[in-house]
Amino acid sequence: MTLNAAKSTTGLWYVEDRLLVMQMTASAWYVLCATNAATLYYVCSTDKLPEFFNAWQKYYQSAFKSRTFGTCAASVNRRKTLILVGAICFILSNSLFTAFSRFGPVESLQNDTYFLVAPTIEPVLVWEVFAMFSMISASAAFVLPSALLLIFCSIIAFQFYMFTKRFHNCMTKESRFKGCLMSLRRQHQYLSKAVFLLDETFSFYLAVNFGAVIFVACFLMYQLVVAQSYKSTMTTLLTLFWFGTASMTFALIGVLTAQVPEKAHDIANYIHDIGVFGFKEHEEVTQMSMFMAKLNGAPISLTLWGIVPLTKEFLLTVVGVYITYFALVAQSF
Repeated sequence: MTLNAAKSTTGLWYVEDRLLVMQMTASAWYVLCATNAATLYYVCSTDKLPEFFNAWQKYYQSAFKSRTFGTCAASVNRRKTLILVGAICFILSNSLFTAFSRFGPVESLQNDTYFLVAPTIEPVLVWEVFAMFSMISASAAFVLPSALLLIFCSIIAFQFYMFTKRFHNCMTKESRFKGCLMSLRRQHQYLSKAVFLLDETFSFYLAVNFGAVIFVACFLMYQLVVAQSYKSTMTTLLTLFWFGTASMTFALIGVLTAQVPEKAHDIANYIHDIGVFGFKEHEEVTQMSMFMAKLNGAPISLTLWGIVPLTKEFLLTVVGVYITYFALVAQSF
């Protein structure tokens, strides 16, 4: 991954002016792939991931006897399978599309995708074959850390949803609470601790990923809207594919990570409906007060390197900036 990033960055001094923007985009993408690979290695080699699974296991142990556990397990398997299948499809489609662009019968497409094998001045078959094989590993490095994070976020968000459902089932029509509040609060705390540890593990990755993906998407949008060099339909389709991939990556990571704080704090709406007369012991009132203090505090969410929590409000702001950039690019055309 590091070799690809260095090779592509060096190509900035060799490509034609009309391909400079695409060379910068390819360099940013290879740097992102190298960062993703390093992040995945770091995640697997530290103690943070085992701590995350340990906190997650405590939630499973405390919720094992609940009636909704079987349904949760079935949904977990479906979500995990769907995300992994999508990741594998991306790796195959990106590798095949790129190989076709370099070795296919369309000469204009070969000329317009020279930035993939830069900085070789003349086409060298051995170097191009190496670049195509490295594209497979780069595609895997790009998508697999994101797929792993999406699986975690999707499952945790669903578990918060099922927890809120169980909590609501413990309420009567008279707004009385009939469940074990201490046990439920601990389950919520175990899930919250899992989110905290997951954020410690992936916060730097999320910051780099969001920045690089937005950078790549903006440059690809510029190529599609402004650049005059793309006269080939196949080249335009290839650029559209990469632009769609960058945008979809941003959308999936943003939406699924933003679901975590939303589902984690949904339970506050039901807690406000419980009357204080529904508690027989002072300890239960204390447990409820501690529960509300947790929910009214900082968002239970992932962050960008511990700086900005990933919430729907933040995503809406980023999308607004993105649309503004598109409008400015379109006006300059």
